[in-house]
Parts: sequence; structure tokens; C-alpha cells
Amino acid sequence: MTEITDIQDARAMKRMGAPLNTPVEHREFDLAISKHWINLKNAENGFDHALVEYAKGPRAGSVGKFNLMKRRNEALYKVAADAHKFAEHYEKDPIQQRIIFELIARALYVVEWWREAFAAAEAGDDGVNIDLRDAPRVFDLDD
Repeated sequence: MTEITDIQDARAMKRMGAPLNTPVEHREFDLAISKHWINLKNAENGFDHALVEYAKGPRAGSVGKFNLMKRRNEALYKVAADAHKFAEHYEKDPIQQRIIFELIARALYVVEWWREAFAAAEAGDDGVNIDLRDAPRVFDLDD
């Protein structure tokens, strides 16, 4: 661990609300952990892309684009479930295991949040108005 925090580390600490002088350890991730990390990132990006298509694309607001968002949300769930199965048996490095479990927990929270939003919209709840700044994410936008 380093006692000196560089500017990128300080920015990350600020976003998290942690003290700027928090000691930081830079490590190489195991290839297997990286695979699941990347799969989670790609699944979230796929959902984001479907969300933009629903909001701004040529068929914005269509049932088809709404269903695409739901499918991509379920794809994120599947990737998180696959990562969870892997992480349960990963014993090489407990710190990396905790990190992937944290990402899995965040992904599952995101999936459930959107499931509830979709259910409200399908139920005809006129009060469904989503501000994307309030929507949870697996990865921060500036990661």
C-alpha cells in the first residue's frame, strides 16, 4: 500500500466520499476475475445502449425497445448469476473475491431496481418518471 495518494486515487476517493489521503493498493487482477468483471461491464453497457435506443432512437418509446431493455436487464442478471457461481469457489485471493462479490451485489440491485420500474410501467402507473441520475449503476460512469 502506498501512503501517497496520486490524483486519480484522490478523485476516486472523492467520488466515494472517502478521505482523500486513504491509503491505496494497486494490484493486478486475476484473469478469471477480470473475465467476470468485463462481462458485467459489457452487460451493463448493453443495457445502457438499449435504454438510449428506447429514449432517443428512431423507434423511441416503442414496445419493442421497451422489451429490449427488459431483455438486456435480464442478461445483466444472468451475467451476475454466472459470476456469483464462479466467485463462490474462487479461493486464490480473498480480496479479489470480495471485490467481485461487491460488483455482483451492485449488479443484482440494479437488476431489481429496473425490474420494479418495468413492472410499474407495465401496470400503467402514470407516476413512473425515471431520472437517470437517480438510477443505480454497477459501475460509475467515470470508471
